[in-house]
Amino acid sequence: MAIVVRFGRPGAVRLSKCTIDESIGDFVYLFSSEVGYDIVRKANPLFINRVPAVGVVISKSSDEVCNVLWDGESPPIFFDLIPGKPYFLDYNGLPTRTPVAPPGSSFLHVQALGIATATNKMYIKPHTQMTKRIFE
Repeated sequence: MAIVVRFGRPGAVRLSKCTIDESIGDFVYLFSSEVGYDIVRKANPLFINRVPAVGVVISKSSDEVCNVLWDGESPPIFFDLIPGKPYFLDYNGLPTRTPVAPPGSSFLHVQALGIATATNKMYIKPHTQMTKRIFE
């Protein structure tokens, strides 16, 4: 099964409502929307209703208001990235170098997030067509 979502222009930063659970550097999915805001939550590839990630939280003005970068180069918000390497969505909403394997489950939705441009920055371009990995 493939999930395809179309997004806005490169470099788009969108004002969003979030919760205290979302932190700077977390990749988020579109939970809902209301006039003037996207409502986002931390993405998790173990649950089909918590993907695809649409972008990354790049700043928070309060516990419940954040800016989400949907496409483009991030500010320096990450740690220990390897420049030039691709990154994927991990269970904790953060980028990981290798697609994760599900703990005690038989499937997982893998999503590519972007490529590291420096040790602390990524070019964010979430692939919205995810791959379902099956483990037997």
